[in-house]
Amino acid sequence: MENLDLLMVLAGENPKTRPRTSHAIKVHKEMGAVHGSKIPIYFSGSHAGVNGITLPAGKISLCEQMRQYALRQGVIDTNIILEQPRQGVGSLDTFANLVYAWDLIPSQFSEVGLFSERDHMERVLWCARKVFDRRAEFFTFSSEPDVIRGSVGRMQEKLSLQTLRFDLRNISEGDRYKIQEYMEMVHPFHALTYGNKPRASFYGVMAFVGKVLNARSREKQEFFED
Repeated sequence: MENLDLLMVLAGENPKTRPRTSHAIKVHKEMGAVHGSKIPIYFSGSHAGVNGITLPAGKISLCEQMRQYALRQGVIDTNIILEQPRQGVGSLDTFANLVYAWDLIPSQFSEVGLFSERDHMERVLWCARKVFDRRAEFFTFSSEPDVIRGSVGRMQEKLSLQTLRFDLRNISEGDRYKIQEYMEMVHPFHALTYGNKPRASFYGVMAFVGKVLNARSREKQEFFED
């Protein structure tokens, strides 16, 4: 871990408290220089795919929000790397967060610190291994729960991981060709960005459930705001 060369923050944190970004900033400042410069921080994610594949009008991507927060905390912009869109769209879930890092890992960075909340980290690490195999080393930096709360939230998280495991069971770790095919043809959000109707999948069912729950949550919020 003393040779970390990239700190990667997974999207989806509580925007009011920013525990994942704050943790990464703390490590960034404490670990000092590596190869003559500070360890860069990579911010991932556009928005939650349950809200559609297009970033809602007037909204700022999650990775840009994290960048702006880091700048206010004294991180130099040259030490920040932002996720780059594909098909004009940023990553929309945890698995895509890792897939979108292909241009950086492991070609530029091979010892990576992963920052997310405790109950999300099992899925994060599984996705990292599925996408990169053993071509890079990953070290986890967990914060306290910030969005995955209660027994229902933890159950949804476990189901998301298990459905991903099942749907990608025939894809070898690090098989970029097959993973890209999955993103284009099966992934419930990203297949749409390629102009394809996503094939049926267990993870797709979980995504549909997430959309329904998200819509109900919005309706409740609008009711209380009226």
